[in-house]
Amino acid sequence: PLVRNLFRELYFKTKQGREGDTQWRYDAIILEPFIIPLEIKSPTENERINPNAVRQAIENLITIEARYALAKNPISGVVGFKYPNKRSDVEYLYKDAKESFNMRIFIVSILVLFYLNLKKLEDKFIPPDIYYLIENTVGLIDDYAIKEFWINYLKRRDELKALGEMSKYFPFRGNIPQEHFHLNFQSKLKEEVDFFLKIYQEIKGSK
Repeated sequence: PLVRNLFRELYFKTKQGREGDTQWRYDAIILEPFIIPLEIKSPTENERINPNAVRQAIENLITIEARYALAKNPISGVVGFKYPNKRSDVEYLYKDAKESFNMRIFIVSILVLFYLNLKKLEDKFIPPDIYYLIENTVGLIDDYAIKEFWINYLKRRDELKALGEMSKYFPFRGNIPQEHFHLNFQSKLKEEVDFFLKIYQEIKGSK
């Protein structure tokens, strides 16, 4: 319920799995505005996300696409507490799944979900912003993924302001004079990434 509620606070329609129902393979599922099955691992079960969680996420993808035809080429998520150690079997699994079968698995710590909820209150994310982060991440939502997210988000926000919020995304990109962009873009980006790094230190894997 906690993970479900954190996604709901990010404006995703999310439902919990049915306990004891083997037909419902996933622990939770995002239903709107896009389909993403979620495998959830409690820290009492495994403190670090392990290969079995990724295998179950792959099963969830197959179930969503083949058995129920809910989405075509969907993304699957794993939610846990701490990230796996670097160069672990987890890394090989999600990379092999992407390279061999174009299966996209994103892995997120519950502390990162708390972080996104906290920042949403100030920066007012909408679902396409978070989906950009998920869609462009294979594997861990880490400091690199978050930096790319903030670059995209801050540019979009500046462009919207320059356009008087006439457009939600980028159809006029390249036509906006550079002077419209905020002068504090780089300082804002550094501030957000530095803030995230304090959280990331608690959950990242060792070498």
